[in-house]
Amino acid sequence: MVTAHDEDDDEDEEERDADDEEQRRAENTTSRLHTAFDSRARYADIGERIDDFEDIDEWVATSGSLDAETGTTYEGSQSARLASTTDDGGNIEIRREFDDLDLSGRTLSVAIRLESPDVEQLDAIVEDESGDEVVMGRRTIESDYGWFILDLGVTEENGDPDLENVAEIRIQLNQDNGRPISLLLDDLRATERGDGGYVLLTFDDTPESQYEKAFPVMRRYGFPGFAAINPDRVGDEESLSLAQLEDLQDAGWEIGSHTMDHRNLPELETSEAREQVATAKEWLLDNGFETGADSFVYPWSSSDPLTRDVVSDYHYLAFTDGSNTHGQQLRGPLTVGRIFAEERERVADALSLAAKYDQVVVLAYHEIGAGKWIDEAGFRDQMQLIAATEDLEVVTPSALLEDVLTPPLL
Repeated sequence: MVTAHDEDDDEDEEERDADDEEQRRAENTTSRLHTAFDSRARYADIGERIDDFEDIDEWVATSGSLDAETGTTYEGSQSARLASTTDDGGNIEIRREFDDLDLSGRTLSVAIRLESPDVEQLDAIVEDESGDEVVMGRRTIESDYGWFILDLGVTEENGDPDLENVAEIRIQLNQDNGRPISLLLDDLRATERGDGGYVLLTFDDTPESQYEKAFPVMRRYGFPGFAAINPDRVGDEESLSLAQLEDLQDAGWEIGSHTMDHRNLPELETSEAREQVATAKEWLLDNGFETGADSFVYPWSSSDPLTRDVVSDYHYLAFTDGSNTHGQQLRGPLTVGRIFAEERERVADALSLAAKYDQVVVLAYHEIGAGKWIDEAGFRDQMQLIAATEDLEVVTPSALLEDVLTPPLL
């Protein structure tokens, strides 16, 4: 026979259990909220240094100008200043010859700071002794970025280059908006490409079409994704619900941060930016999305040094734009470039080159459907292409952090 006293005891025990569980969740959120280290510092010195630009005499400017810069450096006492001139149509090219540089199985990484114009693009061309070459390009470099590490991968090849015998490296910028170009380079390194091709499928902005139209296609192929969400939008009309996010996670997806409400972080006071980043990660941890909470996507792909300092306090990996691929050593884990999936020809080329050159390619998706960033047929075609490309594996950010990067970050 159950007495009233027994019922009270049961209720008290249930309340204590609930309190204990709430305390455990709170302690987990507190312990996981901040990163244990700055991922940029951990990877800053990996790879083999090719040039520290302390002596620029081995470089020749064939377009534009090349000068030593001692006032603004990434490290050391000097960087290289490149500037366009009217005599060369506003374009820049510098080159250096090599006798024994082996870049087979390796790619390039360089510290860069664009001063003007607001946005530019850069190509690093690696040429062998017969004149065949690969191009390692990034389409978007912004002056707001300040100094940052640009991790490059092969984005184009011409001929059949023998990267065991590199004869020359050229760095080019081509003026396309009539404004003068000025930028700084420092700390050029060779980093490892890896032992296979990898693809990350990232999804921004929290639209419901990602669940309704992308998820079923990816599930058929067994592909996981990464949804970078804005918690303030979760549950809104035409946005992902909490239940849908839980379904995605149960299927192998990871759920990460895109700030609370998609505000442009460099436009905010530092305290406001911190609140956007910290509160979004707290929401992820409180709702059981611990694995994906270590990764972040910048709203509008926009960052500056102060923004990255804030992000580094909460995340180990952060994505921007750039339309470039990478090797498997990331010296700049908070400035990882992505290719927007609506650029279909660029995506197809990047997937093929990722498989051939053992690279990492990160694709960015937003809304999916007729009249949106990419329609359903285009999305299906891309998933089919990934599945049909040999030596490509679809991974999540946590797998990149723990299994792909060399050495592993976590």
